[in-house]
Amino acid sequence: MYTICPGTHSIRVKWDSSVVTETEFIIKYRVSGTTKFTDSPELNADTNGDYDVEIDQLKADTDYDVYLFYVDKEGSNHSLFKSVCTTNKLKTNFLRENSTADADKTVVPIVYHLKPKHIARIPVPIDTENQSSNFTSDDASGTYDYIRVCDMISEYKPSVCTLEEKTLLMLGATGTGKSTLINSLMNYIADVSYSEDHRFSIINHTDEERERTHHQHESQTTSVTLYRIPKIENLNINYKVNIIDTPGFLDTRNTKGLHDTQRDFDKRIEMQIKKLLETRVDHLDAIIIVVPMADTRLTNEQKMLFSSIVNLFGNDVKHNIFIAMTKDDGGEATCLHLLKACGIPCDKSFKFNNSNVFTKKTPEIDALIWRARKKNFVDLFKEIEKAPKTSVKSSVEVMNARITLQIQLEALKNKLSELAQDVANSNMNDDVLTKNTALMKQVKCTITVPKYTRQYTGKKSMNCKHCQKTCHANCWVPIQIFNRTCEAMSRNKCLVCDNKCDASKHTREKYIYKLEFEDKIITNVTALKECVKEPSKSFAQFQSIIDKISSLIKELKEKALKQEELSTEAYIEELIGREREYNQKDCQLRINVLEKVILHLKRKDSIWELKIDDLTL
Repeated sequence: MYTICPGTHSIRVKWDSSVVTETEFIIKYRVSGTTKFTDSPELNADTNGDYDVEIDQLKADTDYDVYLFYVDKEGSNHSLFKSVCTTNKLKTNFLRENSTADADKTVVPIVYHLKPKHIARIPVPIDTENQSSNFTSDDASGTYDYIRVCDMISEYKPSVCTLEEKTLLMLGATGTGKSTLINSLMNYIADVSYSEDHRFSIINHTDEERERTHHQHESQTTSVTLYRIPKIENLNINYKVNIIDTPGFLDTRNTKGLHDTQRDFDKRIEMQIKKLLETRVDHLDAIIIVVPMADTRLTNEQKMLFSSIVNLFGNDVKHNIFIAMTKDDGGEATCLHLLKACGIPCDKSFKFNNSNVFTKKTPEIDALIWRARKKNFVDLFKEIEKAPKTSVKSSVEVMNARITLQIQLEALKNKLSELAQDVANSNMNDDVLTKNTALMKQVKCTITVPKYTRQYTGKKSMNCKHCQKTCHANCWVPIQIFNRTCEAMSRNKCLVCDNKCDASKHTREKYIYKLEFEDKIITNVTALKECVKEPSKSFAQFQSIIDKISSLIKELKEKALKQEELSTEAYIEELIGREREYNQKDCQLRINVLEKVILHLKRKDSIWELKIDDLTL
């Protein structure tokens, strides 16, 4: 008729409503020996009229007085039964034995910091010469970042079957509460109840990170860390969990401006993630994007952040993206509109209020927050368990392809500007050439020609000694003997050089070859022919370069998660913006040519259908 079953942090009460005709029941409970009662959550019968109620958020190994009342028609309470029930002992005492507690144990809850059983460090080279003046690294010499692989509780043993293992990648901007969410997740895994007087912290800070604790606008995490948690029987998660903690994107530790922040720090994060996926992680189950729930607008920094996140991974991971909305205050989840606008899938989103993970201020309210957070973690892991496992091979390919694509496209801007000038010259000087070739007359005219000049930048770039052009500005290759590892190289050949020059013909120096345009005075037909290419030949080269650009963009679009921002028209518009910014000789002529190309492409016509007469100035 009545059954009562204790758990570690809960007591389950079951009864058959047929014992009385009244339909309203009340459960009250208290810690034995105290006077204050607490009412259980709302009671609802199943279709058979039976009740099954769980009283949760209780303290382990504690005696509780549990009372069941029914309410008569006059509203009076009548006792049906009373029981003293003892909750089960903690299953996580061994975690405290593997932890270091805060020095002040008079403050409740006591925070136990889990100690890794083993830490491995994976070096990732840093190009120190191309960093901002106040950059920091994990290495005393300043030449390496180190990915840390922390085996928590016990040393990691690879699973034969990856179904018994879940890998979560946490991404977010500085200040979104990502580290607190990870600690909250650890307390959920360990089945910690709000009533307990202890909490667990899994975040393992380096000395530098501990020094940064009070700088709230700087990421507390300085390098990518992989936490590997073994399968622990009878807890909330019954399989291994790998948590990849990343530094906050768009960290403010650099003072040189947004562009350098993105370059110096965010690229280092990206390189670390790429290295980890290449060496220690073979699949991803969830990419969890952490964002404050009430964000109502996107700053330029956040737009760059979400663009970075989208571009990091291939299209295969779109079913593995989850949104963790932190700082839940019960209001509208306005951040979802912003994420959707950035092309990030938002169909699997979860709210988290982590304000009371390490505090006890308002017990009744905090218990409700704790209960709601636990439910959302339950729902999150149900969805993760249903999501397909994704091989990281696709993500690594996208990262490599994106870097190589950007290098090639950046170099092709110069080539396209040169050819646009050739087309403009052909249009302008065709009459001069036609009239004077037959007569072999002396001519005098001025044309605009390209030239490359060496400019000191203070940052190493990969330059081709044969072509005398820059193939990869701000190259991250640490030393000359590793030239072949530059992203501009493939199978020891340069993808940027017109002649696919060998890596050995390149040198890494603090100069770039900058494209400029200058006037050249022509005094005879022969010189004019040398400077002004045949219209058909220069136009064919012009078409070929645009076709190559379109092919490279198409290749990335087939792999990328977000596609709509990638287009040949957008690329040419960016080049037009650069032409206006540099404002070099005859820039308007080149802009006119490029704008006509954009109009042609916007009609969805092939570049090969473009006629040279369409570009007549």
